[in-house]
Amino acid sequence: MLRLGTKILIHSLLLAGSLSYVATPGYGAEAESLFSLINARLALMEDVALFKSAQGIAVEDLDREAQVIAEARQRAVALGLAADPVAELFAAQIRVAKAIQYRHLADWQNSPAPATGRDLATEIRPRLLQLGQNIVTQLLTAVESGALTAERRQQFHRQLTVAHVSRADRDALFDSLLRIRIH
Repeated sequence: MLRLGTKILIHSLLLAGSLSYVATPGYGAEAESLFSLINARLALMEDVALFKSAQGIAVEDLDREAQVIAEARQRAVALGLAADPVAELFAAQIRVAKAIQYRHLADWQNSPAPATGRDLATEIRPRLLQLGQNIVTQLLTAVESGALTAERRQQFHRQLTVAHVSRADRDALFDSLLRIRIH
């Protein structure tokens, strides 16, 4: 039977070991954080679809898409990332985001939308902008640590839990991630 002090020491060492495992570069914490941010951004697409549906606004907004990509490029350059691959990643996210919205709209053809959604300009878009900035920053961390490897594809697939994201969508996003590099 272990004494209480010994048990506490063992638990402390196990906890410290598990924390260092999560936080140590090369074990995937950087990739996991990045994948989580992408998932969070895509998770907002149901709210976007709800708002646009209620307001009679088209899913596609080419001017806004160009602005999002331009902002991602600028942030990438400021952080020392190659702008073109970051722009390609954001273009892929936009394609997947539109697909999610269209798929929700198709679902709502057979049953009504669950709600009217949060306001796009004051609630959703500011969150999307923040997530976009965080994604670019986390891209730098993930690239510098070597966390973006082909071996992480299944992890990426598992971490994207948003409804209406197909396997092809996941692969297109992940393939874009693999092209990110330092400028």
